[in-house]
Amino acid sequence: MPVERLWATRRAVPGVAAALLIAVIAIACASGESLRPVPTPGPAQPTPAPRPISIPADERSHEDRLEWWYYNGHLTAEGGGEFGFHFVIFQSLDDDGAPVYAAQFGLTDVDADEHLLDSRLTAGDAEVSSDDLFGLRVRDWSLDLGPDSHSIRASVEDEVGLELDLALDPLQEPVRHAGIGWFATPTGWSYYYSWPDMPATGKLTVGGREYSVTGTGWFDHQWGDFFALGAPGGWQWMGLHLGEGQTLMVTEIRNLDGAVEAVFGTWADGPGRTRSLTEADGIRIEVLDTWHSPETGADYPSRWRLVVDGLDLDVEIEPVVAAQEVDEGVPEAAIYWEGKVRVDGAYRGKQIQQPGYVELTGYVNPASIPWRETP
Repeated sequence: MPVERLWATRRAVPGVAAALLIAVIAIACASGESLRPVPTPGPAQPTPAPRPISIPADERSHEDRLEWWYYNGHLTAEGGGEFGFHFVIFQSLDDDGAPVYAAQFGLTDVDADEHLLDSRLTAGDAEVSSDDLFGLRVRDWSLDLGPDSHSIRASVEDEVGLELDLALDPLQEPVRHAGIGWFATPTGWSYYYSWPDMPATGKLTVGGREYSVTGTGWFDHQWGDFFALGAPGGWQWMGLHLGEGQTLMVTEIRNLDGAVEAVFGTWADGPGRTRSLTEADGIRIEVLDTWHSPETGADYPSRWRLVVDGLDLDVEIEPVVAAQEVDEGVPEAAIYWEGKVRVDGAYRGKQIQQPGYVELTGYVNPASIPWRETP
């Protein structure tokens, strides 16, 4: 399968994007608007003609059907304490071109064996921008992207006492997936680039206690004229650090019948070199254990062996906390698992122990799938 088609499958049908669509549907239903049925997927047409991604211009929003700014990361507190986080803002345009936004924030406290999360929704313009700064405000949460730093501010105002104020620095070249960062999807076309290894510093408050934190973050930015189908299709997505600035993204895609359709990925290093990986590189994902969610009844993969012959990689991957399911602010059909993991094994003849993030979609089987129903 061509790499362009492989890339089309990964980020074109993510569970988190499905969550955005559901949020949009919920807002539309609340306002009494009718909804269009999701069309049957067909071959993507290369319209408009692909162009190279340009930074910093393409950090900003685009007038396309779907777009999101996604972060995960690994933080260490001064004096001790290990945390993982993910933060994402989705933008969707309705039929009139008006934007709708959904945001999610999750924090994994490794020492406390706890995963905390919250969400925000808003409709209407959320942009704050100037010549050298682009920002989004989703209620009381904010994201700012400047030429030298990205900043995230999110809080949960309840007994949890959770707040994150983080700066992430895009010091290296972004990873433009599939060459120029454009690829066809089964349901349209998409641009996609990442900063997979961003130094991060800031403040984290948990339970009323404030920490100074440092670490690394992973940033994905994608936009295009496509739609997300969601469950019962899904995938296992892994964003892994390999040490010395090297990173690896690997995805195993399941089609709408639940069968594995493709396995692919991208390797990158700090100076900006990238390598697209396909099944020909000997990518194999073996599930070694599962975790049963007491909240949704879903059985998620919960420990893996990942082998990539083309990279001389053979590692085991295990969650630092089993319960990292994301069921806040999304309906049953769009629930997913997004969690901090540890990577332990052999890479190019050396033993490594590194952090990573895994995203699992399509494991909750709802009675109905709202975005496939004809209004």
